[in-house]
Amino acid sequence: MACPTRRLLKMFLPTRTVRSVHVVLTVTFAICTFVLSMREISRFEKHFRRRHSIFGDADVLKDSTEKRRLIFPHINESMFNASSSKRKESHETKKKRKYTKSIVWFNTPNWFTRFSSKSIFSGCEVSQCTMSYDHHDVPTADAVLVNGINISDSSPPPRRPEQMFVFFSLEPPVYMDISTKWQHAFNWTITYRRDSDVWRSYGELRRNRTKLSMDYFEKILKKKTKAVAWFVSRCVSHSKRERYVRELKKYIQVDIYGRCGPYKCGRNCYQKLEQYRFFLAFENSLCVDYVTEKFFKTFKYDVVPVVRGGANYSSLFGDGFLINTADFRSGKKLGAYLSFLMQDDTEYLKILREKQKYYVAFPRPWCDLCKKLHNAEEYSKRIDIHSWLGERNCHLPTDLRSSKS
Repeated sequence: MACPTRRLLKMFLPTRTVRSVHVVLTVTFAICTFVLSMREISRFEKHFRRRHSIFGDADVLKDSTEKRRLIFPHINESMFNASSSKRKESHETKKKRKYTKSIVWFNTPNWFTRFSSKSIFSGCEVSQCTMSYDHHDVPTADAVLVNGINISDSSPPPRRPEQMFVFFSLEPPVYMDISTKWQHAFNWTITYRRDSDVWRSYGELRRNRTKLSMDYFEKILKKKTKAVAWFVSRCVSHSKRERYVRELKKYIQVDIYGRCGPYKCGRNCYQKLEQYRFFLAFENSLCVDYVTEKFFKTFKYDVVPVVRGGANYSSLFGDGFLINTADFRSGKKLGAYLSFLMQDDTEYLKILREKQKYYVAFPRPWCDLCKKLHNAEEYSKRIDIHSWLGERNCHLPTDLRSSKS
């Protein structure tokens, strides 16, 4: 079929002329097409170089996804990034999982509050740890916590060489019965003793910024019409504190609340302390560093604690705000001093005001344990737990003397 342009030319021009004009038009069209193509190529190269300078050589040349984005800007970026992002996320997840250390309880204490891992390790210097209370997690855990107060009839579970077994106890050794199967099972200790691998005391004293006026203490003093209070449920103890109190009662009034005395507490024994000048914070065992909540709870109330235990209270807490039975030769001598303070308001308030300078903070041993786990090779060892607990860390009383002394 003849070209339409050529038919039109034949109608007005001779055949030879038509051929010449057609050739000229064809060549002209080809030249125009070439020029336009080169212009588009030049414009594209300028656009590429401009994007190239924005991203930098490393970004454009090394990232194939970036090059595709420059050439095909209309295509959704997520089409190229989906697979690479998934690979990156998977790698980071594996890396995080490897860095996080897992801790599990072999036998969780009944009193232990089962907080989440996030709340336990939040705020720690090293917080990449998890806490589990599921016994089934023992085989895979980095550290296994064992409550030493109730393992008399059990055996250590199978363990991996790199696992850390951690002995935990807030009770003194005189009340423990640990099977010989556990004797060499432990790597670390968490107890109330300061020489533990992780020290977990019942509390810590810190300086209180709030200062109360003298008027406040004088109002408090008017309510204190009674001498000494003692809250107790274990009537026979290793420290023989019950014998000491019997001696003390000969020289000053002592009101005994709980299972071992005639007075009942009601909802809260400690609320009754506003009536008393002194509270007996006597421990059931005389063991090194053993100071329980009996002492620390008194810092919520305006009362002077009278302490009796195996700890060095001055070294642990300081002086001036407590009365230690160790400073008196007998219950008779202590009774005489307390009677003196019942009559001398100035001296009594001096002790009470000194005590007000402190408040109780509760320790966070799990932060130290988590940090240790991340350097387990540095601290790895085995402990003879029977030897470490040792009878030498507790002693019998030496202050139960005759009233004639």
